[in-house]
Amino acid sequence: MKRFFKYNIVIALVASLIAITASCDDEETFNPEFSVINSTNENVTGPSQGFPHDLIIAEGLELDKMKSIGFATADDTVDVVFNPVLNSSIAVMFNVPWNEDLGSKLGAQNIVFTNKNGIEVTQAFEILQPEPVIRIFEPARPKAGETTIIHGLWFQGLEEVTFDGEAAEYEQLSSTEILLHLPDNAEPAEVEITTNKGSVSAHLDVDIGYNVYLVNDFDGGGLYLSNDWWSNGDMSIVPAKFSDVDGFDGNYVEITWDGSTANGWGNAEPSSGANPNIAETNTEDVIFVCEAYCVQAEGAALEIQIDDGITVWALSHQFTADEVGKWVTLEFSTYDFVSGYGGGSASHDMGLQDITKIKLAIPNWTGVAPTVIRVDNMRFHGYY
Repeated sequence: MKRFFKYNIVIALVASLIAITASCDDEETFNPEFSVINSTNENVTGPSQGFPHDLIIAEGLELDKMKSIGFATADDTVDVVFNPVLNSSIAVMFNVPWNEDLGSKLGAQNIVFTNKNGIEVTQAFEILQPEPVIRIFEPARPKAGETTIIHGLWFQGLEEVTFDGEAAEYEQLSSTEILLHLPDNAEPAEVEITTNKGSVSAHLDVDIGYNVYLVNDFDGGGLYLSNDWWSNGDMSIVPAKFSDVDGFDGNYVEITWDGSTANGWGNAEPSSGANPNIAETNTEDVIFVCEAYCVQAEGAALEIQIDDGITVWALSHQFTADEVGKWVTLEFSTYDFVSGYGGGSASHDMGLQDITKIKLAIPNWTGVAPTVIRVDNMRFHGYY
């Protein structure tokens, strides 16, 4: 009898504990209510809105014991990874999830909150689209006429892609990739992407088959930032003149010979030396390039003089009637330069790595007086 009585007591105690536990569970039933849902991103001004990955604070009552949070569209629900420690009865904190592979979408949708009692509360929310971002180009240095993939973010709502300020041919591969077709004559330039939320640009280093070594663009670019030049001999302007009137690309240098033959020579040069650091060693692979404007007159000549620290090499171009009165691009192969200010030989061994100065001259006193020539964007192209 005693043993039977003891078992009855144990059974009664277990039953009591189960009843107490059930009673506690009933008492801990939560009915969450939300009053406001805000992003901590200061760029978001409205309630129930946020950008991908924004930290969200949902405030209300009885928000304890939240079991799951999901962003639901008509097609998918993307679960939120959140830390319950950061939750309380009046606030829940979490980040806006973003994973397109799992079904994340921009725009209007619902947040579904589910607590441990299985009670669901649905709140409207809008995931905002950020401005586009360009990360990398692949390949990073495509050739003219070929393609590159623009890798970035937020290309949804794509409106336009431009290259060097002109509408470009492209294919949108996804919200993070755009296949860009480069023009056959493309050179390094800016790529700009415009969506319905904004635009972004990045410089694309197109492989044009040669390196560019800028000597002076007379606008602060290149080796001579101060543009402090002077003239020698029978050159009549001291120092050389700069102007942005009728410029090819901003400022330029203007040299003049007024017909004087007192010294029998003349040139203009920068006040200090600088090395363009040309990588190519073969003069057949390197040319000097500039834009020039012969104000007057047909038959006038511009001579480029390159000082490599041991000798000065010279080569000239004589302007035709068609070239007078407009900007033209001139190219001088360093292979053809003649040593000793043009008085020696074309030995083809200019010291490309030791260049210190580029000088400008009006050679041989052609009898065209006055001769006025403007020069801009002095540079070397080193082919590889």
